[in-house]
Amino acid sequence: MTVIILHGEDEFAISLEINQLRSEICHPDWLNFNYTKIPASPEALMAGITSAMTPPWGEGGRLVWLQDNRGECTENQLQSWENCLKNLPASNTLLLTSKTKPDGRLKSTKLLQKYAQFKEYPIIPIWATEQLAQKVQEIAVLLSINLSPQAVTALVEAVGNDTRLLYSELQKLKLYVGTRTVEIEDVRTLVSSNTSSSLKLASFILQRNLPAALSCINDLFNSNEPPLRIVATLVTQFRTWLWVKLMSQQGASNQLIAKEAEIGNPNRIYYLKQETQNCRLDLLQNALCLLLELEIMLKSGQDARNSLIIQIQKLCNV
Repeated sequence: MTVIILHGEDEFAISLEINQLRSEICHPDWLNFNYTKIPASPEALMAGITSAMTPPWGEGGRLVWLQDNRGECTENQLQSWENCLKNLPASNTLLLTSKTKPDGRLKSTKLLQKYAQFKEYPIIPIWATEQLAQKVQEIAVLLSINLSPQAVTALVEAVGNDTRLLYSELQKLKLYVGTRTVEIEDVRTLVSSNTSSSLKLASFILQRNLPAALSCINDLFNSNEPPLRIVATLVTQFRTWLWVKLMSQQGASNQLIAKEAEIGNPNRIYYLKQETQNCRLDLLQNALCLLLELEIMLKSGQDARNSLIIQIQKLCNV
């Protein structure tokens, strides 16, 4: 009996897990009979129960995937749901996926907590370099690629938390190097820097280095980095700086700042304090307002490059 719940916003990482499960559970010759994908609908859960209780055809097991489904059901469906979870055939796997974690207050979720395995796939924060490095190594193992430690670091800097892009770049590197270990020179040759440049852009803005900031904007556009992703990185970084600056002035401890600013590693607070040491609180607040204006400009269809240049000039002169 296997019931698996995959939840989180990293949809590509979830898709990789699903592909792995499908290859492990279903025999390729009987895939069309034993692999069932059920889109979200009011009837989806009951349809999933019926499919999950059906023995597989031929060789291998059966995989039933309920998309965008947290197992929520009515009181009338609850008994059927419990019977399914308790008596699921050993050859079958029931898979549920959703962006958000199932609500622990619901009876249906409490049943899942008794019988299911939960796996979370959040978007890793861009500053959580250790977690990002671990993700790089995990996908490299999945693709049978050997990476030097320097290559791992370079990939983290270049790709950031974009799992889909990371997977694509690793596949490209595998074709390039063949069976040998990927070195940092290979990464620099093939992988263009995206998120790291957005973080560099944030640093240039904080330093009011307009020429470097404009050059960074050009590099990002030349590498086809989506403008809204650039803005999202800037907003995240400036919001973090604002929290650190505000709470530091209030005398809060590094542990409390890390908790309130949702920073997993309190040791990072020391470096964030150094970065904002010579920056006034009101400037960080104004910067976030200008970034909000920039996001509105982009979403209203204004020219992306010109909008970014205009707002970056304002940000460097606040």
